[in-house]
Amino acid sequence: MPLADLPFWNTFFLLLIWVPLVCLWIAALIDIFGRHDLNGGTKAAWAILVLILPFLGVVLYMIIRPRILPRGA
Repeated sequence: MPLADLPFWNTFFLLLIWVPLVCLWIAALIDIFGRHDLNGGTKAAWAILVLILPFLGVVLYMIIRPRILPRGA
């Protein structure tokens, strides 16, 4: 079904809520596997949490994850 055939509120919900959530989910997974300060077990635990509970897992990861400061800061 083309996007133009969907009712307005379905399209609104899709574009303004689900698309950003999926982008945030993908960004969290990329960040998890790109971290050099986390060991393999920690990366696996975060990835499983984000995959099993996508919204809650991403929110928890973004709140709890340690911040990495740039060199020289």
